[in-house]
Amino acid sequence: MNREEFEHAFRSHYSQLVSYVRTMVADEEECHDIVGMAFEGVWKNLGKIDPATAKGYLYSSVNHLAINLLRKHLLDGLDGVED
Repeated sequence: MNREEFEHAFRSHYSQLVSYVRTMVADEEECHDIVGMAFEGVWKNLGKIDPATAKGYLYSSVNHLAINLLRKHLLDGLDGVED
């Protein structure tokens, strides 16, 4: 993937990815943060990502990032619970 392909992927998929994450995460800002982190991961690995699989890579990335965030929120919520 090159810079032009990255920009195309960003323009084409950003809104859809935010909507997808919104099905798992209620906070709008966190949804945008997750999608931003996924695109940052693509940017850091630009030469390693096949443009043909970039959409799937992004959806997989935001899914994992959202699950990790939800897990963190759950664990943070359990910190105050005593037996």
